[in-house]
Amino acid sequence: WRGQDLDTSSITDGFSDLKCENFEWYLKRFKYIYRDGGVLPSEVFQIAAVEAEGSPQCLELKTLGWTNFGHNDEIVLKECSDDHTKSQSQWWHGSNRLQDGSCCGGLRAWNTDQCINGRGVTTGAKKIPTHTCDLDSGKELSLTPSSDNGEELLLKVGLEDSCISLEKSSNILTVVPCENASRWIRRKPFTPIEYELLSSDTRAIWDENS
Repeated sequence: WRGQDLDTSSITDGFSDLKCENFEWYLKRFKYIYRDGGVLPSEVFQIAAVEAEGSPQCLELKTLGWTNFGHNDEIVLKECSDDHTKSQSQWWHGSNRLQDGSCCGGLRAWNTDQCINGRGVTTGAKKIPTHTCDLDSGKELSLTPSSDNGEELLLKVGLEDSCISLEKSSNILTVVPCENASRWIRRKPFTPIEYELLSSDTRAIWDENS
């Protein structure tokens, strides 16, 4: 067979009547998961503390790395990485459907199954847990523009007026009333390869939900 074309008809003929579709058909067929649930994002970014002292500090999963699944974790503040091919648990995107079926009601660590548990904390908490994402979570956590600066954001948890904040003296995360909370910024946003590889038609469908 070396140097010759292989006859694969015995395999391909078996597919001819199956009317198989390509993978993008599958993504569009189940867009309520991949688009509306935020599983395949069009943008990924870091969440950096505006008021952190010294080098830029970003939210990161404490113990889990890239593609680790099935366990709960917590978020901590670590020095920001400038390379999205490293420190993968430091990159985030919107996730989970809102009550109207659109995205996004939470924040997910890119290429993991972990979302920040916005309903698992109350004012005064010193530990911010994550859990396996619930694609139907509704409003769980949001980056909300602060009233005094359009680029600076509040990290609001749940439906109450509480926000994730930074204790300046120790760089420890806590939950405080939003009026007293520190600010955050979206740092180094980029388009992930899984979105770039989509056709223009599929990207247009994804953009309908942005």
